[in-house]
Amino acid sequence: MAEVRLVKDFKKYSYSFVFGAAVTSVAAAINPDLGIKGEVAKIVVSLPDWTNTVSAVVTMDNADALEIFESATLAQNEDYDITLIANECIIMGATGEQWVITLSGVPGGAGGTATLTAYVA
Repeated sequence: MAEVRLVKDFKKYSYSFVFGAAVTSVAAAINPDLGIKGEVAKIVVSLPDWTNTVSAVVTMDNADALEIFESATLAQNEDYDITLIANECIIMGATGEQWVITLSGVPGGAGGTATLTAYVA
């Protein structure tokens, strides 16, 4: 029997990633003081329409700086709703865990802000 989880069972955490014109990678710490801990069920990512044509990859690093999740390549000027496989990405609530968005090149112009919202069970 499939497990059904309601949206109300998830905690939602949002992050902003501000890229300057020549910045290709931005990290956002997962603050353990907020009690963020559990399985990431899905992430919603929004990428701006940068001046230069670049793609992005979202990763999550654990407290030991090991990458425990990596998205597929994401195109700019799009919104993504990414459902994760069960137990694919677990937030342990430790100092040093972080989300990272890395671009394939410099965004140019005035840069832009990407957003990520994590739904944690």
